[in-house]
Amino acid sequence: MKTYTKILLPTLPLVFFFLATTIVITYHFSQKALLDLGDIWLSTQLKMAMEIIREQEKILHDYGLESVPAGIAKAKQDATARIRNIAIGNTGFVFIMDRSGAIISHPNKYLNDTDLSREEWFSSLTDQGGRKIIDLSGERLLVRFGYFAPWKWYVLAVDPTDEVFGAINRIQPYLYGLFISIAIIISLVLMFFTARLTRPIKALLLGTQAFGKGNLDTRIDIQSDDEFGLLAKEFNRMAFRLQDSLYALKQNEEHFRALIENATDMIWILDREGVFRYVSPATFRILGYQPNALIGRCAQELIHPQEKEELIEIFTLRPDSLIQTHPTVIRFKHEANDWRTLECISKNLMDHPTIKGMVINLRDITKRKQAEQALKRYQQELENQVQKRTRELQTANKALNNEIQTRRQKENELERANRVKSEFLANVSHEIRTPLNAILGFSELLETMITEKQQVSYLSAINTAGKNLSGLINDILDLSKMEAGKLKINRKPVLLKSLFNEIYRLFKIKLKTKNLNFLIELPQNDTSALALDEMRLRQVIINLVGNALKFTEFGTISLKAQIRTNPQNEENCVDLIIQVADTGIGICETQQDKIFEAFEQASAGTSRKFGGTGLGLAICKQLIELMGGNLSVSSKPEQGSLFTIFMPGVKQYHTHNLAPAQANKSTWASMKFAKDRILIVDDQWEIRFMLREVLEKINLEVIEAANGVQALEHAKAQKPALIFIDLKMPEINGMETTARLKADHDIAHIPICLMTAGMTPWSEDELESRGFACTIAKPIAIDSLMAVLTRFIKPVSDSAEKAAAPRPLDTLDKESLPDQFLARLHKDIIPHIPQTQKAMKISDIQRFAVRITETGKAFNVEEFKTFGKELFQLSKTFDIEKIQTCLEYFIQTMNRISHI
Repeated sequence: MKTYTKILLPTLPLVFFFLATTIVITYHFSQKALLDLGDIWLSTQLKMAMEIIREQEKILHDYGLESVPAGIAKAKQDATARIRNIAIGNTGFVFIMDRSGAIISHPNKYLNDTDLSREEWFSSLTDQGGRKIIDLSGERLLVRFGYFAPWKWYVLAVDPTDEVFGAINRIQPYLYGLFISIAIIISLVLMFFTARLTRPIKALLLGTQAFGKGNLDTRIDIQSDDEFGLLAKEFNRMAFRLQDSLYALKQNEEHFRALIENATDMIWILDREGVFRYVSPATFRILGYQPNALIGRCAQELIHPQEKEELIEIFTLRPDSLIQTHPTVIRFKHEANDWRTLECISKNLMDHPTIKGMVINLRDITKRKQAEQALKRYQQELENQVQKRTRELQTANKALNNEIQTRRQKENELERANRVKSEFLANVSHEIRTPLNAILGFSELLETMITEKQQVSYLSAINTAGKNLSGLINDILDLSKMEAGKLKINRKPVLLKSLFNEIYRLFKIKLKTKNLNFLIELPQNDTSALALDEMRLRQVIINLVGNALKFTEFGTISLKAQIRTNPQNEENCVDLIIQVADTGIGICETQQDKIFEAFEQASAGTSRKFGGTGLGLAICKQLIELMGGNLSVSSKPEQGSLFTIFMPGVKQYHTHNLAPAQANKSTWASMKFAKDRILIVDDQWEIRFMLREVLEKINLEVIEAANGVQALEHAKAQKPALIFIDLKMPEINGMETTARLKADHDIAHIPICLMTAGMTPWSEDELESRGFACTIAKPIAIDSLMAVLTRFIKPVSDSAEKAAAPRPLDTLDKESLPDQFLARLHKDIIPHIPQTQKAMKISDIQRFAVRITETGKAFNVEEFKTFGKELFQLSKTFDIEKIQTCLEYFIQTMNRISHI
C-alpha cells in the first residue's frame, strides 16, 4: 500500500468524526452559554425583587411597624405590586410563594393561592437560593430563586426554556447542511494535498541514502516553505554542522594536547599491569626522562623500594574501584639516580572506550617536603624550649604552693589563736561577771535597806563603778565579736520616734541634772518604719548621746533624723541620716580620725578628766559599718561636735498610725507574786545568794542547785514554775542539763532561762531550738530579772497602778484648813521640799515623806498622811521620774493653797 493510500484511509474518517464532534460540542456549549446568560439575567431581576422586599422591610423597622399586622400586610402588598412590574424577556415573570408552597403573587391572578408543595422541585428549594429547571403548568422553565427569611417568602424569577434556547433551535437545520458540505470539501482537499505531500518525501529519501553512503557534500534541493522544505533545509544545515564539528573536534584535540604537554604537573596513563601508555612532556622537566623512553616500561621499576610494596597493593585494588582515591605521596627515581618526592592522585578510566587505563596526576613536592622537615626541626627546638620553660614554671609553682601552704598554716594558727582568744574572753567574762553580778545585785538590795547618807553615797560609788566595769566588759566582748566576724545584724522594722523617745527618757534625769536642753527632730508626717538592728542602733546612739552629755557643760544636745530618697536604691529603700550634735568642748581636727580607734581618746587630759576607755566610738563605727553605713564626725574646739550616721539603702515599711510601744518599767520593790517556786542552777553561791535575796522579797520561793545533777533532782521533785541555769558548771554543763530536763515529759514544759556572760557560740534561734525560752546576761540587772519573771509568772497585782504617781491632794481647800496647819506648811514643809532640778538622794526623799506624814497626823489631815506614805513607798522603788512627778505635783498643790 502506497503512502498516498495510507494517509487517506485513516485521515478521512477522523476528519468526519472530529467535524461532527465539533458541531455537537458547539451546539452543547451554545446551549450552556445561553443558559448561563439567562441565569445571569434572572439573577439580576431576582436581586431587584429582593431589594424591593428588603426596602419594604426596612420601612417597617424605621417606623416601628414590624409588629403591627396591618403595617406588615400593607408592606407585603406594596412589594408584590412592584414586583409584578418586573419584566423578564417576552414571556418571563417573577412570582412569590410562601414556605408551605402556596403562591402569594403571580402575574396570572388565577394561579394565586395555588399549592405547589406536591411538585417534585419544591422540596429541593433551600434557604440559600439557587438555580433550577422546573415544570410548571406543562411548561419547562429556567428558575432563579431566593429566600427572604423575615417574611418566609420564596421569590422565583422564571423564563421559559423555549425563549432561552430559541436562537440555537432555529439554526439547527442549517448546522446539519453545513456539516455535509464541509465533509465533501475536506475530502477533496485532503486527497489533493496528500498527493503533493508524497513528492518531497521521495526527494528526502534519495538525499538521505546518499548522505548515509559517506557523501557529506550531498544537498537536498527543495525550495518550498512547508515542513518538507524546512526539513530539507535542516538536513542541509546538519550536513554543514557535521563538517564543522569534525573540524572543531580536530582543533580541540590539538588544544588539549597542547595543554597537557605544557602543564607543570605530570600526567600519566597506565594500564592494568602498571605499564606506561602515555607520558606527558612535563616528565622530562621533573624526572629527566623522555616521554617515549618510558612508554612500555613498568612504573613499579622506578618507585622507591620502601614504598613499592604498599603502592603495588593500592594499584592492584584501584582498577577494580575497591578503594577510594586519595592523594598519595611517593618517592620516584630521577634519571640522575636521585629520588624525587611526588604527590599523586589517580582516576580510574579503565572502562572508558578510548583511554582504557588509570589516569594519574603527579606534582613535584620535593621542596615542600624539605621545608616541612626544616619546620619540624624548628618545631622540635621550640618544644624543647617549651619543656625547659615548663620545668622552670613547675619549679616556681612548687615554690608558690609551698608558700601558699605555709600561709595556710599561718592562717590556721591565727584562727586557732583567735578561737583561744574568744575562749579566753568568754572565760574571763564569766569569771569577772560572776563576782560583778554579786556586787551590783547586793548594792541594789542594800540601797533599799540603808538610809544613812554616807553609806548611801558609798553604795552609789560601788554601783557606779560596777556598771562602768560591766560596760567595759560589754565593749571588749563586742569588739572581740566584730574582730572574729561573729556579730550578726538582725534587721526588723523600727520606729525612729519610739527609739528617740526611749533614749530621751534614759538620759532625762542627767539632762535635768546638768540643766541641758535636748532636741529631737524627726521627718514631718512620717510614720514609716525602717529595717534596722534596733539593739545595735540603740547602742550606737546611746553611746553618742552619752558622750555628748559627758563633754557638754551647758547648751543643747540635739538628736536629728533625715530620710532621703535615692534613685539608685531599690524599690521601697531610702537613705537614713542620723545626727547627734552638742555644744561641748569639741575635737581638734588632728584628733578626729584617732577617736574611732580602739582604746584611743582625743587626749590624755580628756581621759583623766572625763574618764572612759576609748572603746565606745571604735565599737560604734564598726557596728555602723556592719549595718552597711558610715559614721563620721565634724567638730571644732569649744564649738561642739556633730556625729553623723549615714546608712544607704534602708528598706522602708509604710505603717498607718502606729503608736510607739511604751517601756514597761517594773517597780520590783512593790511587785508581789504568788508563792511560786524558782529553781536557780549555778555553781557560784554568790549568784544564788543574790538572786534568792531579790526573789524572796517579792514573795517567790527559791530552790538552789549547785550543779546539773542537783538541778535534775530538784526539778523532778519540786516542779518549779521557772528555772534559771548557768551555762558553765562542773560535771554537767547548762546545755546538757537543759537537754535532760526537756527529755523528761513531766518537766519539759517548764521554761528555762539561760544565764550567760555575754558570749555564746549559738544564735537566739539555735538556743530556742535547744530548749531555752530566753537568756539573761550577767551581771544580772534587777529590771532585767523582773522582765523575765513577768514574762512567765503573772504578778498578784498590777505594779504600774501601785507605782503611779499619787494624787490625793486634789481635794485640799485653803478655806477648810486651819491656820496653824498653813503656818506649819510655811515653817517645816515648804523650805524642805527637795530640789527636782538637782541630783536627788533617796534618803532626803524618805525623810521629807516622813515629815509630811507626821504633819498630817498632827493636824488630822488624812490627805497629807496618805500622800506622805505613798511618797515614802515610791522612794523604795527608785523610780526617779515618778518621784519627780510626785514632787512637782506637791509643789503645785502648795502654790494653790498657800500662794507661795
